[in-house]
Amino acid sequence: MTLFNLTFDSLAGYALAKLDFWGRDKLFLGFISTMMIPGMVTLIPVYLILVELDWTNTYQGLIAPLIAGPFGIFLFRQHFKSLPSALGDAAKIDGCNEFQTFYKVYLPLAKPALATLGIFTFMGAWNNFQWPLIIANENEMYTLPIALFAVRNQYFAAWGLMMAAALIIVAPVLVAFLAAQNYFIRGMSLSGMKG
Repeated sequence: MTLFNLTFDSLAGYALAKLDFWGRDKLFLGFISTMMIPGMVTLIPVYLILVELDWTNTYQGLIAPLIAGPFGIFLFRQHFKSLPSALGDAAKIDGCNEFQTFYKVYLPLAKPALATLGIFTFMGAWNNFQWPLIIANENEMYTLPIALFAVRNQYFAAWGLMMAAALIIVAPVLVAFLAAQNYFIRGMSLSGMKG
């Protein structure tokens, strides 16, 4: 899910920052306005859509609603807007098309934004409790936070077992953060700069 989020959010952010098309600013305003809508409001309509698609208790149902997000699009748009347009013009003079300009010129410069969004998305998806609990019906489809909840209910006196399970659940998040820590800190410091 993190890879999908990084891919689609970076493409949308690039399009909203560097491409000139009709309705671009209104579309961006629409994305930003969706950040003000709580997730609880959209929970039932999204669930009903997935029921119609017969995606309940499937990996598609777990992943599809969280494949892109307005925060990531906003983050990438601001990052790409801060980069000079002369880089893209030079790439086009050298014969790059729009996707090559994005992939070979702008995306390598977006490593701090990629790391920042990657950590946020991974942590959010890894710790997500509510959506997998609603969309999954079988134990095989449950994520680790739901499994920890099940262990807590089943073995309410086994605190050692619960702490061991919690450590196993937290370990990948710590590894991901430590692996991308330098880019994450750089991305957070660059997001406060004005271009």
